[in-house]
Amino acid sequence: MNVRHTDEAKKSIGVSTLELLKTIFEQSSGLPPGVGATRFRAKYPKWMDELHSMGHSSILLKPDFTKDTYRVSAYVLPLIESQHASELLACMEAVYKYLRKYYDEHLLQPIRANQLIETAGIEYTLLLESLCYMRDVDGWWSGLGNDFPLETSSTIVVNERVLKYDSFSELISRVYENTYVIPARYPGGLTWVDQFDESLVQSNHPEQEVRNTTDIIAIEILIHPLIQKSSLKLFLDGHLREAVLNSIVAVFDLIRDRTGLKEDGDRLIGKAFSLDDPFLVLSELATESGANDQKGFMQIFKGAYQGIRNTKAHRLEHDLTEHKAAQYLVFASLLARRVDEASLMKRTDP
Repeated sequence: MNVRHTDEAKKSIGVSTLELLKTIFEQSSGLPPGVGATRFRAKYPKWMDELHSMGHSSILLKPDFTKDTYRVSAYVLPLIESQHASELLACMEAVYKYLRKYYDEHLLQPIRANQLIETAGIEYTLLLESLCYMRDVDGWWSGLGNDFPLETSSTIVVNERVLKYDSFSELISRVYENTYVIPARYPGGLTWVDQFDESLVQSNHPEQEVRNTTDIIAIEILIHPLIQKSSLKLFLDGHLREAVLNSIVAVFDLIRDRTGLKEDGDRLIGKAFSLDDPFLVLSELATESGANDQKGFMQIFKGAYQGIRNTKAHRLEHDLTEHKAAQYLVFASLLARRVDEASLMKRTDP
């Protein structure tokens, strides 16, 4: 697998964290592969603070506190020197190639786990383990059944974007670029880019003053890709109310996409982030700080719906300036990132 930007990712992550992640990977077992979290911290107390600080905010570590396990994500595998990691990555590339062909022939028709296992032509255990890691990477699936791929009757819906990216390594490389390369190259987002795409600043409103290129770069770096897709063009064209409204709608659509829930507003948030029976877990609920994180963001999500989505949807008048609207998009990006990085405890089948 030819993954780009691994050197930049390693430099940003640091030697100690890479050693920690490699140790978790090497000691992982079972499906999904993982290590006992409590036992691991007791065995390696030198990493206790680092593990706590990573929590659910890291794309590299996938804690499942309901099962007391740690698992490294697929984004770790290209960064560690391991024969087994290389085998998994090669398997992922083969599965991705198969799924591109499947989508071309069947479009959005779901494929069952047992059908994929039978037809992909890959060794059973290696394939199951690879699929457990592949779930971590966005851009190739748009719907997952409960316990995919371990439940043989569970299904997955392949995303049309598999036709856009030729290889699975491209999906990982894009995340490395967005997470480690761009922020390092443009700290704070306020650095001139020589070959900036001028189409981004074209406006249908000539009376508006031309924005400074560095401001646009700052916005692109700070906002989540989902919010870029839903709102950036509207923002650049001067449709500030619509840009802000769409950003919050996109966040709630993301929650529904991940959980399979159909509700909206308070009811959706209450179910998705329930402390007793959550679909999505933001932090370690067994700890006071983790429970507070979950409860606090439940209120933030509800407030975003009531204070932003409802008010912008029900009134055409607004007091938005470009500066304020940009801050709303950054806020929505934070919410989208927390949803992205939350651990999925269960899902309502479509």
